Amino acid sequence: MNKRRHNNKKEIIEHLLDSTLFDSAINTNDSILSNLFELKNAKHQKDKCHDHHDRCHDHCHDCCDDCCNDHHHDCCDDCRKKKCRKCRKCPTGPTGGTGPTGGTGPTGGTGPTGGTGPTGGTGPTGPTGPTGPSGCCPCTNSLTNPGFDLSPLGQTPPTGWAGTGTVVTGTNDAHSGRFVLSPTTPVIQSVSILGLGTPGTPGAITTPGFISQEVPVSPGCCYTLSFEAQVRDNGILVASVSFPGTALGPCTPLIMRTGLAGGGFLTTNPIFTNNIPHIVTQSNQPSSVFQHYTLVVCAPVGATTACITFQNIGNPAPGGEALVDNVVFQNTGGPCPSCSQNF
Repeated sequence: MNKRRHNNKKEIIEHLLDSTLFDSAINTNDSILSNLFELKNAKHQKDKCHDHHDRCHDHCHDCCDDCCNDHHHDCCDDCRKKKCRKCRKCPTGPTGGTGPTGGTGPTGGTGPTGGTGPTGGTGPTGPTGPTGPSGCCPCTNSLTNPGFDLSPLGQTPPTGWAGTGTVVTGTNDAHSGRFVLSPTTPVIQSVSILGLGTPGTPGAITTPGFISQEVPVSPGCCYTLSFEAQVRDNGILVASVSFPGTALGPCTPLIMRTGLAGGGFLTTNPIFTNNIPHIVTQSNQPSSVFQHYTLVVCAPVGATTACITFQNIGNPAPGGEALVDNVVFQNTGGPCPSCSQNF
């Protein structure tokens, strides 16, 4: 209550100091009025802050600073409001120059991975790699002296071949030939293979006349055996391709006869037992007629060589011969998982 009264008195005094009525009463000798006059002069000095010059504005703030020095900071705004409320705010000065760049802050976390960029240009060609295993060449005949034209007449066995019970024959018993020794005279020859005899005593073994030759192969590749043949007087020609070192071996798979006690004989046939690829020619052909035969085989896993064999298991008499000419064994493609010819 007392505080309110005090504030009211203060407001009355300030009103009087601003009033023109106060000027008409200043000539009195009243000591109270004299004191009030001095207060009005002091107030007039402070009201110089009403001027809009920057100098007065600074003075105004000085007044406020004096107020704040005597009071708690909470009254500072109130002091400015009362004593400096009519002061014009000083204009903002020009922006100062940019200060020096601060030190680099710590590295932030890794951001998300960006999208894949465009594919770059093709790089330089690398060095040539090592040569791979031999491919399957379908052209070359792998056999040596396949037409028996490199052997002299009567040779047994022919050059490049192994065997027994054979002989190289001439023009009348051959299919065809080629120029070998002369540019004008061709060599036309073939090989004659004799038949399989009968053992005369128990335990005796007889083998057929045959020729054979081993050639390198690649596992999985397919090969074709082709030849010309003529069989006479109940001869039986068997052409086979076995693969030594595998289940389709051996070389040479000869069909043999073993004499039994009391007469007769036992025939052993590894071609049949081991399921070796083979072909059997017609056994009764007209004289001087050759026929063409073909057998396709596939080299099994683990095979490195093939054994080409011709054997005559027919009539062993001199007239029961099998004639063979122009033998070809060549690669025909692959790799092949298997090869079967049921004819």
